[in-house]
Amino acid sequence: MDILEAMEARRSVRTFDGKPLGVEATEAINASMACATSPFDGEWAMDLQRFDMRADLKPGTYGVIKGASTFMLLGFDDGNPMNAVAAGFAMEQVVIACTQMGLGTCWMGGTYKSSDFERVAHFPEKMDLHIVIPVGISTGEQRFLERFTRFVANSKNRKPVNKLFFVGQWDSPLTDSNQYYESLMMMRLAPSSTNSQPWRSIVKGDIVHFYSKGAETVHMVDVGIGMSHFDMTERYRDYVGRWFSDKSKAPEAPASLTYIASYQRQ
Repeated sequence: MDILEAMEARRSVRTFDGKPLGVEATEAINASMACATSPFDGEWAMDLQRFDMRADLKPGTYGVIKGASTFMLLGFDDGNPMNAVAAGFAMEQVVIACTQMGLGTCWMGGTYKSSDFERVAHFPEKMDLHIVIPVGISTGEQRFLERFTRFVANSKNRKPVNKLFFVGQWDSPLTDSNQYYESLMMMRLAPSSTNSQPWRSIVKGDIVHFYSKGAETVHMVDVGIGMSHFDMTERYRDYVGRWFSDKSKAPEAPASLTYIASYQRQ
């Protein structure tokens, strides 16, 4: 499948077949991690680790994972919010690559201090483990607990376009006639914690400006994931653009929004 098909097909998978990844898949994921990039000033670290799982894994409070033996680990220093944005932006490229390989994944954020994950993660000093992503073959089944978790996370429901994207003014919703419509629609499909979709965008002229509704680390990671979908769509359609950060050029936003970055096609 191509990148757009992968973004549309990706779903959070919490029940895996229990089989470890093969050498080819492992090498492909490591290669994808090595190639992952971000246009934002930020530092992150990725790692791929296999665990000998003897029971269900319950990392943090976000769902219950069963049958997974391989996990992608994402770390960064949350002292700089753009580290979280950059990390989410880069890791979603790997997640989509996994989807293209037919592998299931599930973003899980939380505190992993003193966990088995943290002990094996090969991260530079001062980088803490923030994200754990199981990766493997989905069984295609949903246990009751998984269905309940998806219900709690509101996984099936997404905010309408008129609540997320705007043109010119914050009371003027995006329409399908806008040049950035497709890329923003793919951003709408991006995963986020409890399906909160904290990203907001407004198109002004030929520039689209991105904001976060909330300034917590998890919101910054989610916005990075969303902007990665936008960027991958732009690249897939062969548009050449530039990302930049200049709040003075961005429209004044409601107090609940934090300006993140802007994008302009060249």
